[in-house]
This record gives sequence, C-alpha cells and structure tokens, in this order.
Amino acid sequence: DNIMGIDMGINNLMALTSNKKGFIPILVNGRPLKSINQYYNKTKSKLQSELSKFNKYTSNRINRLIRKRNNK
Repeated sequence: DNIMGIDMGINNLMALTSNKKGFIPILVNGRPLKSINQYYNKTKSKLQSELSKFNKYTSNRINRLIRKRNNK
C-alpha cells in the first residue's frame, strides 16, 4: 500500500511525503499567504474604525479589499 502524509502548518503551509519509492518530499511555503492575510486584517481594521463614526459596517473600499484578498 502507498501512503501519503500531509502536515498542515503556518510558516510552511504544508509538508507532503509518501512511502512510495522515488517520491520527493515537498514543502509549500506559507509566508506569502500569511503576509497577504496580515495586510488584509490591518487594513480592514483601520477602515472599519473610520466607519464606526458613521454607524456603518462596510463600504465600497472594504468590499474592494475583500475581493482583492479573495482573488489572490
């Protein structure tokens, strides 16, 4: 039987390995994804704090930021 193991993480998004002969283990870097999400959280928080003065929860700018992050 062939078995594959996947280990999910944060800095390394995932590590793949298998007992199949000739399989080369793979590391997928998670830092770029972590950076995109960190920028999104920081910017959304700033925009929402400005909106709280007007009793609003969302704006076109926040919706554009969400679309941009989801598309990446």
